[in-house]
Amino acid sequence: VLCSILLATCLTFSCHGKTSDLQRKCGVDDSKENRPKSQSSQYIPEIENILMTNVLQRKDKDAFNALFNKNLQCKEQYLVPIAWHVLHDARGKGNVSVTKLEDQVKVLNKAFSDSPFRFATRSVDRTNNEEWFNNCKGQSFFIRRGLGILPASTLNIYTCQFQDRLLGDASFPWSDLESGLSHGVAIHYETLPGGAMLTLNLGDNAVHEVGHYFGLFHVCEGGCFDRDDDEVADTPRCADYTYVCTDQPVDTCKSISGLDPIHNYMGYMEDKCMYEFTPGQISKMEKDVKKYRPTLMKNIYRPCKIDAIFRWSNGYIYFFLGSNYYRYNENLPGIDPSYPRPISDHWKGVPSSVNGVFRYANGLTYFFKGNQYYRFNDTSLKVDEEYPRLMSDYWVGAPSDIDDVISHSNGFTYFFKGAQYYRFNPRTLRVDPGYPRSVSSYWNGLPSDIEGALQWYNGGVFVFKDTQHWLFVHSEQSISVPSSYPESITQWWSSEPDFADYTVFRHLNGYTFFFKGNSYWRYNEQFSQVDIGYPRGLAAWDGVPADVDAAFLWSDGYVYFFKGNLFFRYDSGQRKVQDGYPREISSFWKGIPNNVDAVFRYIDGLTYFFKDSNYFRFNDTSQEVDPGFPRLIASTWSGVPDGPDTVFSDENGYTYFFKENLFYRFNSTAGQVDAGFPKSIALWRGILYQP
Repeated sequence: VLCSILLATCLTFSCHGKTSDLQRKCGVDDSKENRPKSQSSQYIPEIENILMTNVLQRKDKDAFNALFNKNLQCKEQYLVPIAWHVLHDARGKGNVSVTKLEDQVKVLNKAFSDSPFRFATRSVDRTNNEEWFNNCKGQSFFIRRGLGILPASTLNIYTCQFQDRLLGDASFPWSDLESGLSHGVAIHYETLPGGAMLTLNLGDNAVHEVGHYFGLFHVCEGGCFDRDDDEVADTPRCADYTYVCTDQPVDTCKSISGLDPIHNYMGYMEDKCMYEFTPGQISKMEKDVKKYRPTLMKNIYRPCKIDAIFRWSNGYIYFFLGSNYYRYNENLPGIDPSYPRPISDHWKGVPSSVNGVFRYANGLTYFFKGNQYYRFNDTSLKVDEEYPRLMSDYWVGAPSDIDDVISHSNGFTYFFKGAQYYRFNPRTLRVDPGYPRSVSSYWNGLPSDIEGALQWYNGGVFVFKDTQHWLFVHSEQSISVPSSYPESITQWWSSEPDFADYTVFRHLNGYTFFFKGNSYWRYNEQFSQVDIGYPRGLAAWDGVPADVDAAFLWSDGYVYFFKGNLFFRYDSGQRKVQDGYPREISSFWKGIPNNVDAVFRYIDGLTYFFKDSNYFRFNDTSQEVDPGFPRLIASTWSGVPDGPDTVFSDENGYTYFFKENLFYRFNSTAGQVDAGFPKSIALWRGILYQP
């Protein structure tokens, strides 16, 4: 595939970027003779194949649910590593910066965001070769054989310049064997973001060429009536291309329904007006890559299923799948962008496709596969000598080929296999008598054949199977699942916690309490996490309603809850709302509006209420709002957003404002929000069900 730009009659082009009046036209030969003899059959994603097999062969209801419940569906994403080859001359012309290359990666990821492909730089090399640099097309054979890196699994992109007014070059996925060095993309270096070609310098030239690399043809191929079109049903036919941005509809095939796809990446519009791939194009790319370049789809960027999961000694959560592992960062929250990575890069001696992993009470990490286990030393960062060993040598009574294993806060280790679980006792070093048992006898609602399990801060357990995950929460007699589960595994890829409608206050007992709906969480400052056994129902707060607007501990020692036009006074000693409550806010809190956003008692001994963009200072002595209030939040609380969701103050002089997924730490000494804030609410570990 060779893409060219034919310059218009009135062409002017300045490499200094002063003027560029270019008319794109691609010299790609899309004729039938140069297309694959047999086109791809209907493509079914691998995860759907797995689920369908489980439905048909095992009558698996969870797999059926994952297939047909839209809220649980998951589309795997694949990481396409880019090997950049920067060609330049002896004077440095063409020696583009890493910043430009990374900007181009961002453009690619944005353009292909609805596709399963994600891009990341694998390597950058620079070659001083004037002949290669000046004639990228003519020297293509030598360039690609001299510089190409692992073409089966890597996208090689060459930046250079062309003769004969060309701007790009790309291979189709079927044009060579997977390992053939002819695979790759070449682009004019001035079409990278910020390049000198003013109308073609936003990075869409590379998007266009990568579209070819994944199997797409030009949208106007075949004109209005030719049989050999672009083979995509939802890109209307067009007789000619539109080269200059326009807001007006274009219809060059008036006898056929549909307007010209002038904004499509596989057309020739100026960069600023190219912004779409159609669902049909995305499907074609996925089908063609799967058929002709399957190795490109081996490196799963964000998985729809896992082999194992655990929290390591460094506090991060690790997912394992095949030969890769992923690090989940609660501070983002989501999987760290630089992952996946090969297991062998960090977990020396650990095999691929493990069955389970957990960190034991002795501070060591154990991996399980088949009938063997591996003891990983967290200090030497490798499997200890004389491992692997047979599971039966130590884990007496535990089965081989487990589904997963967890070490629970109660001190026992639980092995899961099929519809049964085994409880291993660390004191007797064997499975307890009476096991295995049916998972349904204690783990109410646990699916069979699970793939991973992770204990959460509150003592609950996240369980993973196929594209789904569940949270199991302890009660006295069993473990049950909150009504919102199962949820899609995609929640773990990159999810913002939903902090809407939370209320927080600091109690005299040193705990911080989070309220939402009809549940509450007790946050422990000493351990920087929610205490085990939370959330709990509001039954412990007798008389407190669900969905309160605000709460705080006042100078009289009572906790006050606000909801709508009412307030409730809670007696912590008697553990109930006092008789005679609720009352109208206006009956006591003179000057305070209904439906407040937040309230707290500040270090100055005064009480502050917040609503929308205003705040009210309530005088505890006169029991009314001080004269001159309300005032704008911005006038006093520098850096605090309008309409905070909730707020509380600690004994160190800090005041924490929460809004949506962020929190702000206000410094009373500096009189402003501290540098580095706001931060993600995920830092308050464990206050939410979801990761």
